[in-house]
Amino acid sequence: MENRPRLLLWGIGKEYNRSLNLLKYWESQGIIEIAGVTDKNIPKLAQIDGWKVYKTTEIDRVEMDYCLVMSEKYFFEIAEELGVLGIGKKRILTSRILNIPYFNWSEYLKIYNSDLSIICNNCAGGILYNTLGLECKSPCKNLAIPDESFFKLVQHLEYYMSLEPEFQRWQRDPHSGKEFPVMRLYDIEIWCNHDVSADEARDKWNRRKEKINYKNVLLMMYTESDRIGKQFLAIKDYKKILFVPETSELEHKDVFKLKLFSGQKEFWETVNSSAALGKNSCNYKILDMLNGKQAYRNTTGEKRL
Repeated sequence: MENRPRLLLWGIGKEYNRSLNLLKYWESQGIIEIAGVTDKNIPKLAQIDGWKVYKTTEIDRVEMDYCLVMSEKYFFEIAEELGVLGIGKKRILTSRILNIPYFNWSEYLKIYNSDLSIICNNCAGGILYNTLGLECKSPCKNLAIPDESFFKLVQHLEYYMSLEPEFQRWQRDPHSGKEFPVMRLYDIEIWCNHDVSADEARDKWNRRKEKINYKNVLLMMYTESDRIGKQFLAIKDYKKILFVPETSELEHKDVFKLKLFSGQKEFWETVNSSAALGKNSCNYKILDMLNGKQAYRNTTGEKRL
């Protein structure tokens, strides 16, 4: 692949039309190249918006780096069909990424092709995978890990990943009131607060841990305690991101101080919403952060290092 990705667009619906001007601008600037357009429902046309139209059955012969699926609703259905047509899943992108604030193709593809494994102590890591349209290469999705357990886990990651999780007890979620299984890996706890059975939690953990890329691990943690934050920053051998409240006194290149927005009462709420694309997600620039830069979207808490 050259510096500018060559894209085949699948879909001519509302997401295509909303993104048309942006795609045209990027192409005019030499940032991307559009190889053509395809869709099952395109009539017999030679071109649309100046781009060549291909039948879906022809796309295995199209010279492209990626197929950009312009439909969130039917993404998985289209991705499955692309697989049948010989397009590997690593070459399939979702149009959701175009909505990432400060999106940059070079910065995004650097992350996309790095097989990043995010080991996080709460749901924020899994939310980031979804925001970025990346395959989750971590068992730390839709769960929470207490601080002391998290420290042990990341200091001996491969050892703990070799263990079989065992059901320990049921725990009641203080927000939903529902019970969820707590699993144990020797001497650490995993709170599977989005699962309804121990078997389900165990199966998800075991399946996801096999995808970890130990050559590119990012540790991510949130805490309201500067003492705990210092302990986390002292961990060696891995890249790190630490989320703390804007009132924290910690100053470090890996620290992101987050502001609570309207309607947020607990710190975890802004941690999770900041990793998403919806309401109250204006704390940091996602791509910059994951590429090792400290880049805020607001001035509160910003520290130039």
